[in-house]
Amino acid sequence: MKHSIHPEPHAAQDGSADRDVTNRVHATDAEHARQVDASSVKALRGRRPGGAPRLDALAQHQKWTRETLGLSDGRACDLDVGFGRGGSLRYWVAQRAETAGRELLAIEIKHGCAASVHAWAAARQADHVSVFQGDVLMLLRMRAVDLRFNRIFVHFPDPWWKARHAKRKVLRSDTLPSFWDALEPGGHLYLQTDVEDRAQSFIALAGALPGAHLTRPDRNPYPSVSNREVRAEQDGLPIFRVDVAKAML
Repeated sequence: MKHSIHPEPHAAQDGSADRDVTNRVHATDAEHARQVDASSVKALRGRRPGGAPRLDALAQHQKWTRETLGLSDGRACDLDVGFGRGGSLRYWVAQRAETAGRELLAIEIKHGCAASVHAWAAARQADHVSVFQGDVLMLLRMRAVDLRFNRIFVHFPDPWWKARHAKRKVLRSDTLPSFWDALEPGGHLYLQTDVEDRAQSFIALAGALPGAHLTRPDRNPYPSVSNREVRAEQDGLPIFRVDVAKAML
């Protein structure tokens, strides 16, 4: 589909409408997931003639480009990091007024989650979405110079509480520069979490990035709403949001 690009996100005046859309999308997805069996997931591997997304594992020692990831040239591209059950990706697809003309690259390390979401996208011929299973840090380390993102979404990351698990965290002092380098000038790195010290740690790290401008939005300003965000709002939990804009060159 060809649409005009809407590069600037905006928040709805009344969040209830967005949340109603999210709940309907999730309910439809749950029914669809029950209908997808293992054989159909396997059959969806590889790009199909209609341009539907593919389920591939991110291979090591490969230089990742827009072409090798199945992304089109000339389109703004968003990155969804660790989408889990896929609520953020599904919401992104549903918000056509906000995502028209964009591409989405979605990376999830858990194969089962990636396969389920990939099947969902393929069944809807979402040719502007590419779903991969693997480690986003490996992708960023092996990223070619032509692969940069306009918006990077990191929803409720790093459920690692023990000191010995710290190396598993996605956002650390040694990994954040890779995310920053992969962001286009004028782009946004958006984090939300329900753990305050995770947000404070991210703020401290992001504040040291060159050309970074931090804001703390009260509401999610992007067309990317995760399963965890919906649940946290339903349970009345606080959500800590940090939006980091990268200065234009």
